[in-house]
Amino acid sequence: MIQLYLSAPRRICIAFATLLSLVSHAVFADVTLYSQNFNTCTGLFASGWTTFSIPVGASWTLGTPTNPDAMGSTMNGSCFLYFDDDLMGSNALPNGVWLRSAAINTADYAKITLEFDLHFRAHDVLTSSLEVYASTSTTVSGNPIAIYRESVTGNLYSQNAHQVLDISAYRGATTYIFFLYKDGGGQSWWAGIDNFVINGTSSVTCANAETITAGSACTIGANSPNTFNGALPSCNTNTDGAVWYKFTAPSAAVTINTHAAFNDILTVFGGTCAGLTEIACQSNDLYGFEGESKYLTGLSTGNTYYLRLSGITNTFGATQGSFCLEVLNGGSTPAPPGNDLCSNAIPLALNQTCTNANANSFAGMENPLPSLDNKADHSIWYTFAAPASGNVKITSNADFSDVLTLFSGSCAGTLTEVAGTDMGRELRASGLTPSATYYLQVSSNFNSVMGSVCVAVQSLPAIPANDACANAVLLTVGAANCTPGTNLMATMDGPNPSCEIFPDASIWYRFVAPASGKIRINSGAEFVHNVALYSGSCGSLTPFTCLDNPNRCGAPTLITGLTPAATYYIQITSAKNPFGYVYGDVCVRITDGNITPVKTKVKAIPEGLYNLNTGLLNTTLNSLGVIPTEQPFNQPPWNYAGSECINIPPANMADWVLLELRSAANSNTVIDRKAALLLTDGTIADSGDDGVTFLNAASGNYYIAVRHRNHIAVLSSAAVTLPNTATYSFSSAAGQAMGANQLKNMGNGIYALRAGDFNADGVATVADFNLFMAESSGINGYFNADANADRMVTIADFNLYQPNAGAIGMPQIRY
Repeated sequence: MIQLYLSAPRRICIAFATLLSLVSHAVFADVTLYSQNFNTCTGLFASGWTTFSIPVGASWTLGTPTNPDAMGSTMNGSCFLYFDDDLMGSNALPNGVWLRSAAINTADYAKITLEFDLHFRAHDVLTSSLEVYASTSTTVSGNPIAIYRESVTGNLYSQNAHQVLDISAYRGATTYIFFLYKDGGGQSWWAGIDNFVINGTSSVTCANAETITAGSACTIGANSPNTFNGALPSCNTNTDGAVWYKFTAPSAAVTINTHAAFNDILTVFGGTCAGLTEIACQSNDLYGFEGESKYLTGLSTGNTYYLRLSGITNTFGATQGSFCLEVLNGGSTPAPPGNDLCSNAIPLALNQTCTNANANSFAGMENPLPSLDNKADHSIWYTFAAPASGNVKITSNADFSDVLTLFSGSCAGTLTEVAGTDMGRELRASGLTPSATYYLQVSSNFNSVMGSVCVAVQSLPAIPANDACANAVLLTVGAANCTPGTNLMATMDGPNPSCEIFPDASIWYRFVAPASGKIRINSGAEFVHNVALYSGSCGSLTPFTCLDNPNRCGAPTLITGLTPAATYYIQITSAKNPFGYVYGDVCVRITDGNITPVKTKVKAIPEGLYNLNTGLLNTTLNSLGVIPTEQPFNQPPWNYAGSECINIPPANMADWVLLELRSAANSNTVIDRKAALLLTDGTIADSGDDGVTFLNAASGNYYIAVRHRNHIAVLSSAAVTLPNTATYSFSSAAGQAMGANQLKNMGNGIYALRAGDFNADGVATVADFNLFMAESSGINGYFNADANADRMVTIADFNLYQPNAGAIGMPQIRY
């Protein structure tokens, strides 16, 4: 049984793939309805076959050709039907020569196939052709079912190929096959037909039901429209395209599998065709993804039973298609899982790794049905006590399309739905009563989907303090760091933002507009969201603007037209996406929009990353996918809360650095700082730029500090006028850094930051050696002790640290 979490088209493909995988072991139950090998050489046209031409004077011939040009004179050593346009001569009129078969009764079978051997020699210049038609009358209308314009398969009659054509659309009491030879307007070549056969598959009447032997390979068949015969099935009366089979019961119990590639109904009858009694009906596969499987008991050994397979109409899935029907001796009804019923719900402890692997395979569906999916099936149950916060995150780890529904109440009494999702995998619930018992129902989106789960329940924190507008957090315009927050477990408060119809989980901030009436804002949100700006007060908010999922990795958004000194409110909400809602962290920063951003051009070379041979920094961390897409300085000792990030690291990125602008009057005072990309030539820049833009610093003179996570930080020897056209390069001379011996001479005119400050406190001491030992032998990671940035901690990193042991950075940059 297919139990994959896939979209419907993929499921249909898998159903066909499953059917095809059975073909090599299947039985093709064709019934020959008509056969003519033409070997008698006489009497064919007297038996109902006809040949005629337009214009008159040409005809198909039964026999063996006499034209010496044809050489190989027969198709299989005896008579056959042929038309030889070459014998008509060079003055032949344009010929359309018809051959019509006798009437053939194909009404009793769903799939009808035409088979014949064909030789057709096409003309090199004239557009000669052979067309094949089918009809339920003695005349032809519509398009041919096959057209041959290229030779099949050579120049001689003995060179021929077997053809198989589906003519199910022309099934009826009188089916005719027509062959039309067209010579293209002049003397052309010839065509030959031999071994003509019409086969039927899958009887559409009980009287002609095909026999299936229990225990044999599955029998391939197909159904066709407008062929329903017999009483309507009890389990679904919207049906068409019925086919019939029968089997002799080998024992009291059998298992019937349809392997249908359409939405099928399986009906089983006892009795005779004149008086059938329905004993089973099944249509569990609601969408027709994998066919039906039915275990039958109570059969009488040796009795004949009839199977009718039909398609469902007026619903999802195909009504017609192929199948591979089998009857297996014995079987059993699979046992349901232990937690099939609410009363047997498995208790779950909070905040535990999922260890209770379970499956909903063959579970029943116990009410109540989820409000979000009335076709849910195969439910299993869990129970837990709500945490003190009243908020939980439930993860199913399902490998199928699941529905999660949470109930309060009791199994023996009334269950009341309190939360649910038909998106599966994860459900967040808030406002639960602490210590109260809740019941979780895990079900499939529909009947034919089953699989494994491993359920875990995690307690979540309380509702954020700024969940309501009245509790909006005050932001300082121009703050050095962003203000962190989260909308996890937030409710929806206030108006809906103008750029989102279905928002959720709002959190609130406020700020006082600067004198310029302009701000730049970055939400730093890690999820699909909206940022709405309002004027007024919480009781009477007026929409000002709305940002639809601003990119936290991009430049902050400029907002103008604010009233100086007025208070504005920021509402951040989760936006609905095709998979529901996503919640997460934000880090909001607002700067004065009137301050012209200052671009700083700086260059620095960390010793450990520098390759003397190429003169470039290595990109091993980047090329191996180890380099983080989020700035790494949001931890001690830097504690930088910036939201800098990159969607995809550029190919020439070597690592991250933290750049600081310090007061020209006091180099201990940090005016602004920003995480930036360190490129292979030592350039420090924002993504896609040639420098670093600071939004919180005006044009002027600043000391510049460069920090790297495992090299001793450096400070410029003098204040630098910003913005600067000429790049300030720490690598060009020892005197570019404040203090003595702050840079290491690499011997080729390059000066580099000293490696080995693994804890980034500004000095290389035994504490750094201890960190090296702790991370020693680490591999494929972003390690602080990885001085040469090769994603490993080895003796090579110690060899970079050891010569610099005891080195001390300037007091201004030490932590």
